Amino acid sequence: KITMAANVEEGRGLTGSSADAKLAAQIEQFSFRNYTYENVVFSGQLNAKLFNGELSFNDDNLAFDFSGSLDYTGETPQVDIDLDQERIRLKALNLIEKDWTLSGNMVIDASLPENNISKALGSILINDFSIEDPNYKQEIESIKIYSRKVNARRTLTVLGGIFDLEVLGEYEPSALVNSIGQYTREYFPQYVDILNLPSSSDSLSINSMTYQFNIENSGDLTRFFDQKLDTLKEVKLRGAFSDSTDIFTAYLNTNYVLYDSIAFSDIAFNAAFEQESGEVGLLVNGTTLKNGMTFDQVSVLANMKGENINYQLGYDAPHHPTHNINIKGVLQPYDSTLYQLSVSPEDLMLFGRSWEVDEENFFRFGGGEFITNRFQLDDTKKSRIQLDAYGQKGLNLKAEGFGLGVIDSLWDYDLLAFGGLFDFNVRADEVTDLSTLSADIH
Repeated sequence: KITMAANVEEGRGLTGSSADAKLAAQIEQFSFRNYTYENVVFSGQLNAKLFNGELSFNDDNLAFDFSGSLDYTGETPQVDIDLDQERIRLKALNLIEKDWTLSGNMVIDASLPENNISKALGSILINDFSIEDPNYKQEIESIKIYSRKVNARRTLTVLGGIFDLEVLGEYEPSALVNSIGQYTREYFPQYVDILNLPSSSDSLSINSMTYQFNIENSGDLTRFFDQKLDTLKEVKLRGAFSDSTDIFTAYLNTNYVLYDSIAFSDIAFNAAFEQESGEVGLLVNGTTLKNGMTFDQVSVLANMKGENINYQLGYDAPHHPTHNINIKGVLQPYDSTLYQLSVSPEDLMLFGRSWEVDEENFFRFGGGEFITNRFQLDDTKKSRIQLDAYGQKGLNLKAEGFGLGVIDSLWDYDLLAFGGLFDFNVRADEVTDLSTLSADIH
């Protein structure tokens, strides 16, 4: 429901080519998302090819002054906006669930080729930007966004002080997600549902671009997206995408990440895909847990060829070779609901020792169902690790002949020394229900 009072001055019409009027209105009350707005003041001028107006509002949760114009008098529409936003409390306005308050001044000077906002060229300048919630506040002095086009190549530049972004090439932002979705559907259709990609569209836009994104010092900005994620520094991301040659690359590096008081150092991530082939890799040179326990280099490598993913998991501890791990195998779709994981006997290593596994082993999972076959690892010291399905929705993990000395190698505590062998058995009648979990150690 909207309650308003309006006045038309010097008006000759409000529709079509006859529109030419000065407008003044006060919207006494209207509701949006169960929030009631009162006393919105508007004034402006409207004609067939030009709109020019001012809008202001002020209550406890939203206060702003807006002035702007939309000009169709030339060949290309022009947009000029000046928005001075004192506060917008997004949760109180029922716009999002997070309790964020935003403020700042924004000036937009842009053109709209083909009357298409996704092709907009020009600039957006944001000054004195602030975002805060009950626990954190982050201020950014200025954010400058420029969109330019020379010949067919387009450049998007974002300079935010604590971060910057540059995208160069031929692309339409509104078509990028669809292009990536089309690429995945063509070469990796079995992963479309897992990635929750939107349905395909008939867009024929060509997207070919390179990109660079750098974070110098995020301050508390990360806390607004995940309160466990601490300040990010010196993060570098670069890559390219082309739906004409079907290439996608991404390379990320950073020296340090602190998440939930767990520290990760010297992180490198890479992804490189060309048509139906691709490689994804992650390397973390060091990890420190909350209790001070440290881990050496962890690596994950996945090579994709059509439906199959050949994976390799590694742990390299130069000063503790008994900790080293190397596991290779294949992950692939088995049918419309199940995926199949197998472990390769090649160079199989756990706890610095070589292990054997039957070449016919597999572990199938999906839809809450589990199926296993010969998923059993054995070493020369008669240690064994065995995973079996338990019913349709449960799993049983058994380990036999393990030395308690492995605890000493992981936990340096002088008052206790562990020795001897132990077996353990862990079972979950239903993996998704932790109340069905039981364990036996002897």
